[in-house]
Amino acid sequence: MLKKLSVNNYALIESLEIDLSSGFSVFTGETGSGKTILLGALQLIIGERADFKVLFNKDKKCTIEGVFDTSISLNNFLSLNDLDLSDEIIVRREIYPSGKSRAFVNDSPVKLGFLKELGFLLIDFHGQHQTRLLSKPDYQYSFIDNLGKNNILLIDYRTAFDLYQSKQRKLKAIQENERSIHNQRDFLVFQLEELNKYSFENWDENEITEEFELLSNFESIKHLFEQIENYNEGNDSIALKINDLSTLLSSLSNKLPAFKDFESRAKSIYLELNELFIDLEKKQPSGNFDSYRMGELDDKLQLISKLTKKFNAVNLSDLVQKKLELKSQLESLAGISNDKLLLEAEVEELLENCVILGEKLFNARKLNTSKIEIFLSEKLKKLSMPNVNISVDLSLVDLPHYNGLDLLKIYVSINKGADFNEISDAASGGEMSRILLAMKSLLNKESSIPTIIFDEIDTGVSGKVAIEVGQMLKELSVKSQVFSITHLPQVASLGEHHFKVVKSENELRSFTSIEKLTKEKRILEIASMLGGSKPGKAAIDNASELLN
Repeated sequence: MLKKLSVNNYALIESLEIDLSSGFSVFTGETGSGKTILLGALQLIIGERADFKVLFNKDKKCTIEGVFDTSISLNNFLSLNDLDLSDEIIVRREIYPSGKSRAFVNDSPVKLGFLKELGFLLIDFHGQHQTRLLSKPDYQYSFIDNLGKNNILLIDYRTAFDLYQSKQRKLKAIQENERSIHNQRDFLVFQLEELNKYSFENWDENEITEEFELLSNFESIKHLFEQIENYNEGNDSIALKINDLSTLLSSLSNKLPAFKDFESRAKSIYLELNELFIDLEKKQPSGNFDSYRMGELDDKLQLISKLTKKFNAVNLSDLVQKKLELKSQLESLAGISNDKLLLEAEVEELLENCVILGEKLFNARKLNTSKIEIFLSEKLKKLSMPNVNISVDLSLVDLPHYNGLDLLKIYVSINKGADFNEISDAASGGEMSRILLAMKSLLNKESSIPTIIFDEIDTGVSGKVAIEVGQMLKELSVKSQVFSITHLPQVASLGEHHFKVVKSENELRSFTSIEKLTKEKRILEIASMLGGSKPGKAAIDNASELLN
């Protein structure tokens, strides 16, 4: 249970510290006094996201701390997460002006996700919005599974279902890809067959172009080579002249050492020139002009030009790559078909597993449907719904979904002889609140949560029903610590502990404080709830009677 709550620099609260007790505690106060602010502070210490805008003083950090009793299950949870154990669990949340937030459990820093997990074990919040959740399938499944302690079964099922969905998405992607490739298959085959007519993979486009240019200009090129050869033959050979120059420079350097470098340069030129003529000789076209070879080369170049244009390729190398890609695409189609067959078998197997686990979950849920119907109907009769009947309809469906292999519907018949309708269609706001309270009562009967907080659970009820709601809240407090924020004097009078939330103001701003009321002050508070801010003797007497 929550033993102590400290709040500093939060919303309208500058600083407060309250000691809390077991049993049934009520919180009252005028509308706008700050009762929901207190709830907001509590929600922060169980993992709700923080906003720096909630700071009372924007220049200081906000600190909210709750001290809870521990238990064996809570200590086991802390141990599993390598946190220190003690006689109490101290949860602290800090929010800084920068917007940064930090959380601590027993002075060890923890992540927000962990705080939420711990929060589920510490406090159950029931806000006004939960009556809307009552008609949602997820909430109904959560109720029936918490009641039946189906958590392990549910985890096993959802693990299997998530894997099934993941593989199913992958299979769908493969099927869509296969359809896309199949639509192009004929075109791909046509393109590849056309390219397969020609063995151009080993062609070198540069060599073909160079040889074609040579043959195209054969006579002029041959004449140029003859002219070049004249510079390398006979007594007028350039190489011989350079060699003679080198000999003269050698004689000169023997007399004048400063010319040694010139001699070396001349020898280097001679050697380079010799290599030049040797390399040119290798390139010199031999034989006679070959018109047949020139035709072959021309055909190759024409083919390269035609295919590159047709297949939108840049050059021959790009065309070769295009051919490889076409082969790869067609091969991948066969691979996709094989992958699809394997994945189809895997998805089928996973579906069977989901069905097996889903049926187990269905059977476990089915065990509790009669208990739910009887308990809720009886509880609601005690809440001035004498003719109410609850029906829990659970039926198997063909395909698994996130919550199982069944369809869950909770129906209610409010009046005698009335048809059963879904809760959201049949019940008013006040009736929804009472149905939800009855459900909380059943959950608490089977497995109590340390602390339950009700935010105006009594909305939409009054008079005798208000007393019945208060009595049920008091019943819940036998096993759990119960807090109720209420506007009803009938509910407030049934609390074992009564706190009043007050909003005050000075010349600068408004602020909220909380006071634990003595019996005398409780009488005045309940009297004011009955008869206004200045209650008369009748209201005070009525308040005293309610408390006694």
